[in-house]
Formats: sequence, C-alpha cells, structure tokens
Amino acid sequence: MPKTMCLARNEPETYRAAHRVTEAVDYLVWRLTGEWAGSRMNAVCKWNHDPLGTGLPDDLYATFGVPDLRAKLPERIVPVGDPVAPVGAAAREELGIRGEALVCAGGIDAHLSLLAIGGPRTGRVSMVSGTSTAFITEIDAPVFPPTIWGPYPDALNAGRWLIEGGQVSSGSVLTWVGEALLGRPRAELPRVIADAAALPPGEHGLLVLDYFMGNRTPLRDPRLRGAVLGLTLASRPVEIYRAAVEGVAYGTRQVLESFVEGGVPVDEVYVSGGIRHNPLWLRTTADVLGRPLRLVEGDNLTLRACAVIAAAGTGQTGSLAEAAAGFALPTRTVEPDGTHREVYQRGYADYRAATAATRAISHRLTTPWGSEVPV
Repeated sequence: MPKTMCLARNEPETYRAAHRVTEAVDYLVWRLTGEWAGSRMNAVCKWNHDPLGTGLPDDLYATFGVPDLRAKLPERIVPVGDPVAPVGAAAREELGIRGEALVCAGGIDAHLSLLAIGGPRTGRVSMVSGTSTAFITEIDAPVFPPTIWGPYPDALNAGRWLIEGGQVSSGSVLTWVGEALLGRPRAELPRVIADAAALPPGEHGLLVLDYFMGNRTPLRDPRLRGAVLGLTLASRPVEIYRAAVEGVAYGTRQVLESFVEGGVPVDEVYVSGGIRHNPLWLRTTADVLGRPLRLVEGDNLTLRACAVIAAAGTGQTGSLAEAAAGFALPTRTVEPDGTHREVYQRGYADYRAATAATRAISHRLTTPWGSEVPV
C-alpha cells in the first residue's frame, strides 16, 4: 500500500497506465502460468484484504488516494499451499522443465519460516535475524494491541491469526559498527567478535540504541535514531562493538515483551538467519532474553518452506501442517547463562529509559533546519 500510494502521488501517469499493481511473487506466478493470482498471505498482510467477509477495502483505498486500486490487483486470491495452475508451455521451454509442473501459492519469506520449523502453533515464535529481524507467530483468537503488526486472519492457515513484529535494523547495525564505524574489513569481523566476546558485559560503560532506521515494533516510530551513550576518550572500538550487540539484543527483548504484554504468548523461540554466524550476538540474545533459544540448523528456511508448500499443493501430504511436520529442520538449544542477569537487567532498563529520553531529540534531528517536514 505505501508503495502504491507513493507511485500514484509522485508518478500519476505511470500509475494510471499500469495494468497491474502486484507483488513480486504474484508476478512470478503470472510468468510461470499466465494467470494473475494473488497469494492470500500477501493480500491480507499487504493489501488489507479481509478474507473473513469484506474482501478488498475499497473505502480504505479511496482514503489513501488510490480508489481504483482494486481493478489493478489480481482478482483471484489463493491460500498458501493451494495449487494455482500448471506451468505453461512457454515457461517450461524457457526453464528446461520436462513434463508437467504445478505452481502453488507461496507468500512472504520470513512469514513462511513457520513452515520450516515444524509448523505454527500457539506460543511458537519464529525469529529470523539477519540484516533486520522478523518475529512471526500464529494465535487462535485475535488480539489488538497497538504494538504488533496484525493480527492477520487466515494469512497462513485458515481459522488462525498471524502476528508479525520486526526490528528494522539488527544485523545491519553490527555490520555498520564493524565495517563502517570501526573500519574493519569483513574478513576481520570474526576477530572483532571474538575480542568483544572476551569482554565482561556492562564494564564498558556504553549503551547503544539500535534505532538506526527508526523502530517498527513495538514503538512504531520511524523517526527514532540510533545512539551511542557513555563514550569517553578511553572507549575502545571493541567495546563499542560489544555494546552494539547488547543494544540489538535489548531491541529483541523489547519486541518479545510487547508480544506477551499484548496477549500474544511466547513459549518457544526458534532462531534462524545470519545470527547463526555471530556467536556473540546469539549468546547475548539468549542471555538478555533470559530464555532458551532453539537455533535452527539450516541456512534458508524459505526454501524449506517452499518444499512444504509443494508437498501440500501437489497432494503428497494431506495438509500444510502435515507437510511442515515432515520437513521440520533439526534444532539445538542455546540456554541462557544467568551469570550476568543483573547486568543485563540494568542495561535493558537503561535502554528503555534512554529511548524515552532521546525521542524528542531524534524527532528534531529528522527534521531539516528551517523545515517542518521530517525526512
């Protein structure tokens, strides 16, 4: 929706001329099959489609300045895992596919990670931590706290509600600190991580706020900004890196706490993504959360989810849930170390207090001098 609004406002001729406005995944379905069919997950999470009754919200589209959007969206909306159509002859020839092939409806990459960890169930959260961090879970009955994204009805499984949370910047903060701020080439980052891991938490006297691109969950504030507090002339680069890892972990805790406070249970946390390759980030996250993490042994949960969808859509299994159970990746448990619990409790309290204290300044800094319009 925001991209469509931006296009209609800034390039109105292009918007008017567009026959379709669609998701990349739906475009690929069209290329493969010749049919315009929208993923129900994308439709619910991105187009504000209501599968429980009202469908596409024309009144909302009109309010947003795109009253004719419905005519540009795919008319057919297909649940995740359902067959769409066979691959067309032209696509089979171009891709070298021999024989018949079937295209099934997919969805949003991080959201589908639930299918790669044994399937969604209440209390199970998939945390995909890379450049950013996505938090995905499903619940039986809807809740409506202002801190979450959703709940999205029938987005993945019929009769259930998908919940989404996100840190806009997590691994990207660590990359920026290591490569841009400290000037270390990527090949040297394992040494930086090891040196930072050797430091006791809290003794560096630093606090990093991870809002380098604002905050998505739970504060919904795009104008928050990152900060490093407590710097002295004696501060060392490795200490800044250590504090940045802790700051990102505090941001993760803030998201999961907002889930629980909003009525979304968090009983088990499955972790995947680039965090697997940063032992300090992984260890600090477990310690700051004070809960065990189930580290998924696999590089690409989205591809695994595609296999689940294919098995269900082609009838090799009776349902998405059955396929997800059969394709579940192994995990290993990362237990929290309670040695530094009090240090991290104090650090998290400082993180929350510093967020509140710097908010007004962040908002001013995002507004150019002499302007009332934030950037």
